[in-house]
Amino acid sequence: MKRSVKGIFKKALPACLAVVFCLMSASACAGSNADLVITALQLGYGTEWLEAMAEAYEAEHDIDIEIRTRIGIGSQPTLDSEIDSKASDTDLFFGKRGWFAEEVYQGSIFAHGQSYPCLYANLDDVWGDVVDEGTTLTIADKMDPTYAEAFQIEGHYYSIPWAGGVYGIVRNVSVWEELGLTDADVPLTTNQLFDLCDEIKGDVAPFIYSLQEEYYTGWSPIFFGQYEGVQNVKNFMNGIDPEAMKVIQTLLDADNGYQHSASSGVDFTTMQGLFLRGEALFCINGSWLENEAKANFSESRTDVIKTPVISSLVNRLSFHDQLGSADAEDDKLIELIQYVDAVDAGQTPEQPAGVTEDDIRKVTEARHYAYMAGGIDHQAYIPAYSAHLEEAKDFLRFMYSDEGMTIYYQTLSGATLPATPTTAYPEIEMSEFRVSMNQATEEGFVYDREPKARYFVLGKISACFENDVDPAEVNGKWDSIQELLGLN
Repeated sequence: MKRSVKGIFKKALPACLAVVFCLMSASACAGSNADLVITALQLGYGTEWLEAMAEAYEAEHDIDIEIRTRIGIGSQPTLDSEIDSKASDTDLFFGKRGWFAEEVYQGSIFAHGQSYPCLYANLDDVWGDVVDEGTTLTIADKMDPTYAEAFQIEGHYYSIPWAGGVYGIVRNVSVWEELGLTDADVPLTTNQLFDLCDEIKGDVAPFIYSLQEEYYTGWSPIFFGQYEGVQNVKNFMNGIDPEAMKVIQTLLDADNGYQHSASSGVDFTTMQGLFLRGEALFCINGSWLENEAKANFSESRTDVIKTPVISSLVNRLSFHDQLGSADAEDDKLIELIQYVDAVDAGQTPEQPAGVTEDDIRKVTEARHYAYMAGGIDHQAYIPAYSAHLEEAKDFLRFMYSDEGMTIYYQTLSGATLPATPTTAYPEIEMSEFRVSMNQATEEGFVYDREPKARYFVLGKISACFENDVDPAEVNGKWDSIQELLGLN
């Protein structure tokens, strides 16, 4: 198996891209001798799992695979330029492409003397295939429903996730215990979280982040989801909710002492090192932390906790303005959350007094907005013009076979693809962090924030409003809407 690292180049004009590829790599123009060329973005999960999977696939299929690695999220534009050039010899990309659906909606392309429906190969057959003996489960059946829904674009699939897990509030357990805190101190509401920050900020920074590569933008919609409810979020993924933003504003305030003083000046890797060395109690991070921060990871114990329920949810509950004080309302909300947690744990607790069934429904829904989906924007995709289309598809099938999923699991010390194997994973030694992350994933309280409706992806929502066209009518009727708005 060949492995090479290509240099990063800036996005050039489409007419020049083929020339650029020729100058950078003869294989990009003349074509690689490999049977399958994979270009992978190396992020927190690394690429060791991919190399191990390719090695196993080569041994079983008598095929030569070449893997080209590009380092860091800053290299994603390189992948974009390469596939967009329609001159790449890469057969399969593992990337993290923003607004992935845009190229689907842009429609047909022309490459190598042939027309294709869109830039990406249709992967409906991959998702619909049974890949394990002795079962009738397809890849779609094995896939986590959140991911299966998120990756479907108007009824079809054009990519498949290459990472799963969650992200949210990662806790430094070592610091937690040094502060004398116990499980009873885990905050259930955002007010409790702020109280905890006020209590400990004289001893240690409550939080730390990297302004250069922060995850608060991606994490913040969880409070929008908690406050507004599932359906409202689905109806308007890019809505801005004042109550949700107040939480983030408080957490990121430069003067209240909640964030480590270095947060505005360190890169993400340095931030993780400071966190793991005990200089902060919490950071917003994800399932990739263990693999990405191997050098520092053994220095402390870490786990993930559920995102506290936004305290202003009481504004939408029946006892709002009935208990005499904001503290009393937060206490009642805490009681409701404890009730929901007990029900989720399979217990039969007594229903709190003075609440309605609608209160319980709203708090249950909010409590279940606990984590953000970690791999929704990690796509494996195939150029429609790939010279080895079937080989690339078959590799993706292998990736989601039990064998492929187990290779991923073992190589990444217990991290998983967002699917369930038909047979149990083998027992391996896992860190406290990985056990915690996997438990969070299995709970299923994961929020997908990626909007993919045409009026978001194609940036035409303002034109809809200006012409009194309901954006909700756009989906499935794009051609007629374009004609109505004069956008053709």
